[in-house]
Amino acid sequence: MISIFRAAHIFLKPFLYSVLVIVPLLLPFFAIIFSQGLKDKEHTDFTVVSNWESEKTAFTRFYPRKLFSVGIYIDDISGINFADRSFDSKFVFWAKNFFERSANDRSQLGKDPFNIINAADLDIRWRAASYVKNDPDSDNSRNLDDPFVSYISYNVKGKLAQEFYLEHYPFDEHKLKIILEPAYQTAEDMMLWVDPNSLVAGHIDLGEFKITSFTGRSTLHTKRSDFSDPVLITKGAIWNISPRVTFSVNIKRNPFSVLIKTIVPLLILLLMAYSNFFVDPQLFDAKNAMAVTGFLAAAALHWTSGGELGNIGYLTAIDEFFLFSYALFFLVAIESVVSYNRFQSASRADISHLNEEKRVSGKTSFFLPLLKILFPVFLASSWYFVILSHLK
Repeated sequence: MISIFRAAHIFLKPFLYSVLVIVPLLLPFFAIIFSQGLKDKEHTDFTVVSNWESEKTAFTRFYPRKLFSVGIYIDDISGINFADRSFDSKFVFWAKNFFERSANDRSQLGKDPFNIINAADLDIRWRAASYVKNDPDSDNSRNLDDPFVSYISYNVKGKLAQEFYLEHYPFDEHKLKIILEPAYQTAEDMMLWVDPNSLVAGHIDLGEFKITSFTGRSTLHTKRSDFSDPVLITKGAIWNISPRVTFSVNIKRNPFSVLIKTIVPLLILLLMAYSNFFVDPQLFDAKNAMAVTGFLAAAALHWTSGGELGNIGYLTAIDEFFLFSYALFFLVAIESVVSYNRFQSASRADISHLNEEKRVSGKTSFFLPLLKILFPVFLASSWYFVILSHLK
């Protein structure tokens, strides 16, 4: 029984030393993580924020073109897939004043008036169409110059393509975009502006993501080709310009879950590695095995932590945490070899009047204490550097 307690004391004492040295240095780090996890995820309906007023001047060169109001109601967002570069959504979009009176009959409503530029796999169904006389005396009148107002809307459900930039993962923010463009008309025929009634439903739950804002942007997209279109060639145009409306749902990841699943296990591995500095240098096999095993476990954790991201060609914040940690595992392995070699040299030296502990401490009096300080300082400073450089 005594030998069991003694063995437990021998192995637990170095680990407890490691905890007492490193954990206090990282308390602010975990305070930041837990503060991120406690943030409220609930939100109400987001009304669109438009850029039309700021962009109106740039569009004046296309006047007198008719303005068309394009709006959207996003009812659901799900299935954000980083590996597949896509997300799923269910929404209704509409256009006002899109059709000429002569074209506004149900026989032509099968033609999609808009292209959804980033559509991947969508089910688009006609929802409603109307053609009503505009009342100039009404407060709801949007265009007093036209005696009629056309309206059409569509139900859309399915997958949209989306590029994700993950260099800040897991402190990343993204813009889930729905890009609409007229199927046939160009900027010479029409201009688009964002309907201020567009919004995102407040009941949408994105798991670890939180919706921060909803924006709409009217832009002009230049296609540097005439597409061998006889009309464009006759006009002498070498490219055409199309109006676009881009709706962006801005989301931000809550890093709490990712960091707890990766950083806490990694920290435990580093604490075990740091405890090597408090183990007798005679136990070279045990010290070296702890360093190598810790490194392999960290590498396996690193491999699994980025599985949801797919193939990306750049470093993320999580990668930086692991790369700095690999340097510390290498430092521990070097210390195991150096301290053991110094112990062997001291044991062979002809200084029998000194006991073994003093001989070893005399050889390692500068090297080992320096590493005991360098390891936690490098760990804390590198992790703080990563989190401060990526956290907004």
